[in-house]
Amino acid sequence: MLPGRQAKDINADDVALGSDAAAIRRSFVEKLFFEVAKFPGVATRNDHYLALARAVRDRSSTGGSARRALSSRSSTGRSSTSPPST
Repeated sequence: MLPGRQAKDINADDVALGSDAAAIRRSFVEKLFFEVAKFPGVATRNDHYLALARAVRDRSSTGGSARRALSSRSSTGRSSTSPPST
């Protein structure tokens, strides 16, 4: 936690996904433990694959998705991928 700040004061800008080896490793271990629900010592090769895939997915789906969603809206306020209303 950042010094002098409450947990409710922390926003998404404070929690950035790093792309260095240490950050990816930390994310991999967290995904393995919390999402795949395996300890590193008993995880199978497939468990490692799932954890790594989720860690990489989190990094590839951030950073421009909100910007793309906003830019794809038409002047009517609808998303350009949504079907027209009848």
